[in-house]
Amino acid sequence: MEQGEKPTKYFFDLKAKTFTQKIIVELKISENKTAINNGEILKQSENFYGDLYTSQYSGSEELFESFVANVVLAHLSEVDKNTLEGELTVEECRNDVVIKCMLLLSDSQNVQ
Repeated sequence: MEQGEKPTKYFFDLKAKTFTQKIIVELKISENKTAINNGEILKQSENFYGDLYTSQYSGSEELFESFVANVVLAHLSEVDKNTLEGELTVEECRNDVVIKCMLLLSDSQNVQ
């Protein structure tokens, strides 16, 4: 649709079609159970991702100590600490966004 052009039924239908393609209408929970209710789909999705991202750490102090025993943490010099103090500038934020976009683009090209 070009600037100044009035939306038509075709564009409204196209928008509605793309919207419905993005909706989860059914979720297979197990081999013989399927959720079709929006509330149940949301609940099952929350449970799945909650379980997926829950730490499996057993709480073993020895395991933790062996993991961090040889970790060398970098320390900033006083000059670096003073340089990094203060509010972020618009330029720093812009540079960060550009770098992240370049990394994403690079990653997407490596995948293909």
